[in-house]
Amino acid sequence: MMKILEWWLQWRTLTRRVRPQRLHQHSACPDQQLWCNSVCVSTTAPHKRFPVPAVTHILKDVLSSYLQQEKYEVEWSQKMTKTICEVIRARVKDLMIPRYKIVVLVHIGQQAGQSMQMSSRCLWDATTDSFACYSFTNSSLFGVATVYGVYFE
Repeated sequence: MMKILEWWLQWRTLTRRVRPQRLHQHSACPDQQLWCNSVCVSTTAPHKRFPVPAVTHILKDVLSSYLQQEKYEVEWSQKMTKTICEVIRARVKDLMIPRYKIVVLVHIGQQAGQSMQMSSRCLWDATTDSFACYSFTNSSLFGVATVYGVYFE
């Protein structure tokens, strides 16, 4: 009987922090609603912030080493973009930043005197989310790498 009481008290303590949310209505039974539990998480700042200087150093190192002596070619740039993204993502993951989702974008283009503007939009929490960006140019091409660190509750 004591084990059941202890289990019930633990369960009650855990479920107090959980509030039910309506997930969706089942299409076959419109009057039946499905519910899921979602944990109430406070909006306090993460214990370890996204390290912008360290990630910027990674971007500078990877772009410089991969693009320093290269000439722009279309097929090569398509493959190199994927390769650079994978290398950057692996090196940023090695930093072991807890509870951050990492998004890596790399653009490689021909240096031909043109101008280019890039922009992005997303849901953003300025207190926890951050990004690092670095651009590299040589006589033939340019490369821009951006890493977004989005805090995941």
